[in-house]
Amino acid sequence: MQGAPLAEGDKKMTTVTLEMPDEVFAATRNDPDGLKRDLRLAAAATWYRENRISQEVAARIAGLDRTEFLLAWRAWARIPSS
Repeated sequence: MQGAPLAEGDKKMTTVTLEMPDEVFAATRNDPDGLKRDLRLAAAATWYRENRISQEVAARIAGLDRTEFLLAWRAWARIPSS
């Protein structure tokens, strides 16, 4: 894992690399960047729902501002889990 600074004044973030089977992209109809966005939002939304992180931290993980995160979280929370 390697840390990469954000914009000036922001805290550092760590890069995590995941290996995924190639069929994930076809199954999710996503490219690697889209999958990355989806995974960041899913992790942030899950941890926020579990009260493990704040809205601010969740938004940073998802790569969104707080308002965008709350809108995305609301939509994501409505998706029934299987």
